[in-house]
Amino acid sequence: MTIIIIALLHAVPVLIAATWFKTKSAVFITAALMAVFGFATGGPAYGFIDLLGTSVGVWLSLKMVGGGREAS
Repeated sequence: MTIIIIALLHAVPVLIAATWFKTKSAVFITAALMAVFGFATGGPAYGFIDLLGTSVGVWLSLKMVGGGREAS
């Protein structure tokens, strides 16, 4: 459970960037930084799970700034 919480914490800066800047470029730049940070701190053992947490943040952030695909 702790691993999942830590992985989801990598999504928080991405969500903050979407809230403050409201641009897709801010979301992608922050996501790239968090992906590098997550992989560097988690290492190969937890890198994939950290990237999943960052991906959740990107998905939610793109929905916030209007860059996500809408269901038709």
